[in-house]
Amino acid sequence: MAPGPDPVTEKAVVRDAVDMTEDDELVPLLSKGRRPSNTLCSCRYIVSYLVFLGFTCAFMNRVNISVAMTAMANSTYSSTYDTVNSTAELCPERSNETEETIREGEFPWDSHTQEQILASFYYGFPFFQIPAGLLADRYPRSCTIIIGVGYLISSISNLFIPLAAFNGGAPAIMALRIISGLAESGCYPCIYSLMSRWAPEADRSKLLAIAFAGSSFGQIIAQPISGILSESDFLGGWPSTFYLFGSLGILWYIPWVLLVYHSPTVHPRISQEERDYIVTQLNLTDGPPKTPKYPWKDFLTSMPLFAVCATDFALLWVLYSLTANLPIFLKEALRFDISQSGILASVPHIVFFFFIMGGGFLADFLLTHTKLSLTAVRKIMTTLGLVPSGAFLVLAGYVGCNATLVLIFISLGLATTGLAYSGASLTMMEFAPAYAGMVVAIANSVATIPGFVAPIVVAIYTENQADLGGWRTFFWISFGICMAAWVIFMIFGTSELQSWAKVVDDEDGIDSKSYTNGRAIESTDFRCSTDKSL
Repeated sequence: MAPGPDPVTEKAVVRDAVDMTEDDELVPLLSKGRRPSNTLCSCRYIVSYLVFLGFTCAFMNRVNISVAMTAMANSTYSSTYDTVNSTAELCPERSNETEETIREGEFPWDSHTQEQILASFYYGFPFFQIPAGLLADRYPRSCTIIIGVGYLISSISNLFIPLAAFNGGAPAIMALRIISGLAESGCYPCIYSLMSRWAPEADRSKLLAIAFAGSSFGQIIAQPISGILSESDFLGGWPSTFYLFGSLGILWYIPWVLLVYHSPTVHPRISQEERDYIVTQLNLTDGPPKTPKYPWKDFLTSMPLFAVCATDFALLWVLYSLTANLPIFLKEALRFDISQSGILASVPHIVFFFFIMGGGFLADFLLTHTKLSLTAVRKIMTTLGLVPSGAFLVLAGYVGCNATLVLIFISLGLATTGLAYSGASLTMMEFAPAYAGMVVAIANSVATIPGFVAPIVVAIYTENQADLGGWRTFFWISFGICMAAWVIFMIFGTSELQSWAKVVDDEDGIDSKSYTNGRAIESTDFRCSTDKSL
């Protein structure tokens, strides 16, 4: 669920859930350990750094086309600035360029074609979410392979987009984007599984904050760089963005293969001190993982899970629609040039980064310094995330061509959603901690739907991409989706452990409230954030 850096603070009391025999496959390898020195250069931090770089490359390859599109498409097919024969609300030209110096794109794509290209990545993105979650649970060794190969294939596909554009046009580009989405669809569940074996409690907040920060960092740097390159003559202009980011993704794969292992128990270069520390903290075992039996019927009928899916749908509706369309809106409606559009499009993501980080600390503060229940805190954070977001987007549609106010309101519209990532998005780890991995996979599968639905809706209302009225209508639709999701979560959302999520060990007859990664967890007070932009 799907997209992006989230501080994770997990406060749980680890206890023995069963009386283990000598033959029990879940006997911890060690009974105690201490935190090793040289933390920032340790193997667990190197894993986190490489996950960060993987996310960075993945998101650079995912979003650079939204800026490159403004240089690829000939705007005369998608925007009309005729103030005499048109009723559209139009902004005046900001550039000093004359008509003779303005460079139009090579491709005669109308707004519908452009939006289909932007959406095509998400046609494949939900496909392997749940299968990858199942595979990661049963075969942990597969995680590093799925992540590495997935991001490698996605980078290679991005590298060939210029060739596809000149030889096959929009259908060829869409095919490559679908392949990229399919390749990346299994990565997020596997990253979640991988980090569960590398992030001990004392380091978990920092390790996961570092890892997931790559999703926002990739967007922040990709959009301005794409704008500058697309307006230059370097390697043909816009094709250079695909060559650059595709190559970086391929280069990332080399250290990933050489340095990352699925578990500290099999890492050949980890120090004994660090290995003992992680194994002890996480109760890692020698035996194969104990794969839970999933209550599929309860998944499908759970109202708390439905509430999370609705909320994540709204959050990613805002994120994906702005990520894909903000550069187009800035260039066609507000009349900025390509490089300016790329730079300005990164501003909301910078603000979003700080809000999502701050949301984690605010939720922690409320939990530790007030008497509010866990559910109450999650609903407060969800309210702070969804209600202002919808309102700010609507306001952005009513300030006309005042670019400063538009950018402020859009930035706040995206940024405030970051607070909800410490709200509804975390309840799935609290009402069903024993099945958190699969619940996350289900919710993330639903949450990726806006990736291909939002562009279709944008295309319907912005056939003339220069018309502010069409964009205003889309902002109202976004407001409605945010409000609907908020109401659903206020009614059905909860952090209380669900009856179907209480795992009973059939052999020992022990009721363990949750059971993951070879350990029982008594408390369900998981105070962490998960980035849905993945």
